Amino acid sequence: MINEGKYIVELIRSVLEERKPDVDNLQISFEKLFKLAELHYVTGICYSAIRDVSSVPEDLLARMRKSYDMTCAKEAIQEIEVNIILEKLEASGIRHMPLKGFVLKNIYPRPDMRLSADVDILVDSEKTDEVEKIMAGLGYTLMSKGVHHDVYHKKPVMNVEMHKKLMAEYVEIFDYFKDAWAKAVKKENREYEYTQSPEDFYIYQMGHLYKHYSKGGSGIRSVLDTYIYLKKYGDVLDREYLDKEFEKMGILDFVSNFEQLSFEWFDEGRVEGDLSLYILSSGVFGTRFHSVLSSTIKKSSGEESIKKLKSRYLINRIFLPFDNMRVMYPVLNKAPVLLPLCWAARIARFLVKGKTSIKDELEVVGTISEDNLRKMKEIKKESGIK
Repeated sequence: MINEGKYIVELIRSVLEERKPDVDNLQISFEKLFKLAELHYVTGICYSAIRDVSSVPEDLLARMRKSYDMTCAKEAIQEIEVNIILEKLEASGIRHMPLKGFVLKNIYPRPDMRLSADVDILVDSEKTDEVEKIMAGLGYTLMSKGVHHDVYHKKPVMNVEMHKKLMAEYVEIFDYFKDAWAKAVKKENREYEYTQSPEDFYIYQMGHLYKHYSKGGSGIRSVLDTYIYLKKYGDVLDREYLDKEFEKMGILDFVSNFEQLSFEWFDEGRVEGDLSLYILSSGVFGTRFHSVLSSTIKKSSGEESIKKLKSRYLINRIFLPFDNMRVMYPVLNKAPVLLPLCWAARIARFLVKGKTSIKDELEVVGTISEDNLRKMKEIKKESGIK
């Protein structure tokens, strides 16, 4: 996988540097290359470079071209749809702020180089009923309603998360982002649309990355996002302020290590070691295996047997903490006393429906060993995660 990862990084570097990729010395499986690019949502940007490589099989080029075309189409649809949503929110007098990928794509050389699976927009938490009516009027279906965000879908490709908060309450750095609007800046020529300063956008970007990375890992695109942002704004960012804020959250070491890795990859082309392999194997939002390992480590205390660690993990997964449960069962926000009944409902739902995701998780728990727990601890330490 490392060679395929090096190949992808070189393809991306060549696009950013507007040159032909230097990949002739890399021995790879083109099938693995395609799967890895798809897993990390970077097929589009890779196709821009790989179509000029003479040794690439025609069938692979055709598959990558198809993925690239779909990426361009989806990005175009997202751009149109989101601007319609933003105009409706503005006209309705609802505070709103586009987040993450919808903003990030505009600092890439081309927006289609940075496709998002969904679009994130922060809205006034007291206006969610009005937002629901607006989204319904635009043809969206409310898929789920939660404490942190509501999820909307519109065929064929639109997925929109309307955030009430910047971070879910069960995330350890939630307190830092508790007041979502405290540092928001009103956008020029708009009454209700807000944005973030370059520093605060980056703080949220890295906080969100930390959430995913510390839980189940993150992929190539997170490294690329970091690199692209620093290349764009690195000379003007207030580094003293950033370091102070990252220190407040307890993620300064993580951010520093991740920044260093991004320049090793995309400035120097060095993709090597366990940390790189961990990221390459994680995909965009991490994997269940990495998530289970991370959670098992987090719940460990001292020298415990693998059997005890597995048992504790399973108990904690069955009887989720209140903050997690109230996301799944909003009734708990009004009646916390119903927590035991919601636990029972959760167990009953699994027994009746036998959810595949839970079955997969149980299988993963069975594969945990002292070796892979030790390796995960080493990777977390190398990443700057305590």
